[in-house]
Amino acid sequence: MNRGNYYSHMTTFKYTVTTKQIALITLLYIVSFTSYSTAQVTWVQLTELEAQVSTRTMAYGDAKAQVIDVFDPTDGGIGSNVLLIHGGCWLSQYDRFYMSHLAKSLSANGMTVYNIGYRRIGEDGGGFPGTFEDVQAAYKAVVEDVSSKTGRSEKITVVGHSAGGHLALWLASNDSTVHKVVGLAAISDLTTYARGTGSCQTAAPRLMGGSPDDMKDIYSISDPMLLGMPKADILLVSAEKDLLVPPSHNDGYKMKNNARHIVLPNVGHYDLVAPISSVWKEVLSLIGDR
Repeated sequence: MNRGNYYSHMTTFKYTVTTKQIALITLLYIVSFTSYSTAQVTWVQLTELEAQVSTRTMAYGDAKAQVIDVFDPTDGGIGSNVLLIHGGCWLSQYDRFYMSHLAKSLSANGMTVYNIGYRRIGEDGGGFPGTFEDVQAAYKAVVEDVSSKTGRSEKITVVGHSAGGHLALWLASNDSTVHKVVGLAAISDLTTYARGTGSCQTAAPRLMGGSPDDMKDIYSISDPMLLGMPKADILLVSAEKDLLVPPSHNDGYKMKNNARHIVLPNVGHYDLVAPISSVWKEVLSLIGDR
C-alpha cells in the first residue's frame, strides 16, 4: 500500500467510526428520553413538589381537617365549580395538599376549585361514619359558597382520587344534586377492595370498623357498588400501570352503572394527579369536559 492509499484508507476508517459513535449516542439519547417520558410518577416525586397556595380557606367544622382550600379562577371570572377529594387510603398521614397542583391548574382554566379536607383513620371522628359525614358537610358548604356568589344553584363536578374517588362516588349516590363525578383511580368496589391484602386494601376494614362479612349493614350503605345508580354523569379514569387500583377494579361499577371508563396508557396511580405526568393535560381536559 502506498502512502496516498494508506492515508486515504485511514481517513475513511476514522469517518466510519465517528458515524457509528454518533449513531450510538443518538440511540442512547432516544432510549433515555423515552424511558424518562414514560416513567411512572412516584409518591415521593409527587410530594416533593411544592404545594400550591389557595386563594382562601373555609372551615366547615371545628376539627383541624374540616377545612376547604378554595382556588378562585385566576382570571377573576365565574366559571364552573369543582370539588376535589384527596385519597391516601383514608389514612390521616395523607392529606389534601397533594391535590393542590390539580386545584391550581383547574383554577388557571377558569374554574373555582374546592380542595376539601376530612377526618380520616387515626384522627378523632375519622372512619365510619365521621369521614362520610365530613364529605357531605363539605359538599354542602361548597354548594352554599357557590350560591352566595351567583345567587342561584350551580352545577358542581366532584373529582376524587383513589380513596377520594370512593367517597366521590358514594356522595353522588347519596346526593342527587351532584352534577358529575370524575373518579381518578377510584376505589369503586369497597367490599371487594376490603378483601385484598395490599397496603391500601387493608385500610378499608379499618375505615369501616370491620370486614365486609362482619359489617354487612355498614358496607351496604357505604360501598358505591351496593348503592343505587347516581343521577350524576360518572367518568372513571384509570391508569394502565396502576398497581394500587388496577383498571379492572372498576369493571363491575362500570357495568352496573353504565359509567364511562377511560384507561390512560403507560402511566401509574399518581400520574393522574401530578403536573409532571405525561397525561396531565388529558386529565385536565377530562375534568373540564362538560
